[in-house]
Order: sequence, then C-alpha cells, then structure tokens
Amino acid sequence: MWVFDRANTLEVTLLDGQLQSRSERQVLAGANAMAVRCQSGGWEILQFATAELTGPKTYRLSFLLRGQRGTEADMVTGAALGADLVLLAEDRTPLVPISSDQSGLILNYRFVPEGRALGDSAAVAVSHASAQRAARPLAPVHLKARRTGAGIVLTWIRQTRGSGLSWEQSEVPLGEEFESYAIDILTEQGAVLCTLTSGSPTVLYPNAEELADFGGTLGEIHFAVAQLSQRTGRGYERKAVRHV
Repeated sequence: MWVFDRANTLEVTLLDGQLQSRSERQVLAGANAMAVRCQSGGWEILQFATAELTGPKTYRLSFLLRGQRGTEADMVTGAALGADLVLLAEDRTPLVPISSDQSGLILNYRFVPEGRALGDSAAVAVSHASAQRAARPLAPVHLKARRTGAGIVLTWIRQTRGSGLSWEQSEVPLGEEFESYAIDILTEQGAVLCTLTSGSPTVLYPNAEELADFGGTLGEIHFAVAQLSQRTGRGYERKAVRHV
C-alpha cells in the first residue's frame, strides 16, 4: 500500500479504446485509474503508470498503485483470470445520488451509451442495492502505540474522501459532520475484547483496563481503528500490531 509496485504486472484486454503510459506525477494526480472486479464480489481501484501494448488491444500494465479510494479489503482477495475491469475517467467518475433512507433498497438502473435513447438496444438494465460504500469514511493510517505511566496511548492519522489532494493543506478536511472514532482492542486471534471511543485521533488504553482484559502487561497490542460517520455509521477499519 501507498507505494508504487515496481515488480508485478497486470495483463488486460480491452473491448474498445486504448491505454497510454502516464508520468508518476500524473498518476498521483488521478490518471490511469481502473476498477477490477475482485473475488470478494467488490471492486479494487488501482492505477498504473506504464502501459505496454503486447497484442491486439492487449496491454501489460506496470508501475502500479494498489487498493486506491478505500478498496484495500477487496484488493486482498485478488482477482480471477478473466475478471472484468473498467477504465475510470479522470474527471467523470460517476456517483449515484443515493440518500441514506435508500441504502439497502433494491433500485432499478438503466445504462445508456452517450447520445442514445433510453429504449436503445444497447441499453443495459440492472437492479442493485447500494451499501453506500463510497460514502463510508476511509480507514485511518499510520497506527502507532506507546506506553506511558497511565497506560498505552494509541494514535493514528485520518484520511478523507474529498478535497484532500492539496499539498498546501497541513491537514486534510474532516469530511464528516463531527470527528469520532471507534477503537477495538483485540486478542491475538482477532476477537474484540473492548471498544474505546475518541473524538480525536488518539486514545488512552488505561493500565486498569489492560490488567482486567489480559491479566497482565502486554508486550505488544493488537487493535483496530475506524472513523465514524453520522450518515453511514462505522467506516472502514485498519488493524495493527504494535510493540509497547
């Protein structure tokens, strides 16, 4: 995550159109993004800098950025041979305007090629129940832990879904009506022992709670952090194991 993959490549075949290589700066600004259907049933969004034509409408893509826009969980499941992919336009990635009360409802959609009528034979009708995953807060990053006299202090840095690309910003905009987090303290097997809450990107796991949960002092702590949203609830979580 968060670095260019210079070792692996992706072989793709297009039904139409063409791909082109872009500079690292252009990719970091959003160029050459595509969605790949994963074995989870969801989609991973990845980017590529180099596109090498290897056959008719067939390309070898390299210099990859993986798990973009909160799709890390789908990335981990991988994509099967022959999986669908869609190239995403840099300035026209569509967002369906779903209200919170429509979440989970099966709605009918009709996709029509640009410039054609709704009844065109090329139109495709589908039914889909939105989970509003595009509105859920992204998983926090840079999870850290350090022991103090009062207990273990956990810290992290939040991400944002919008208006966070400017290098001039000292901190990305909140993107939510309020700042709130849920922090799960985990066993080594991943079971949740307790959940802490915080209104800032830090929380104290007190010595007394550590003793009650584990019966002693930890050498390393397993935990997960998720940002909360008033609209969509708990966002994507990130897990970490840190020595303390």
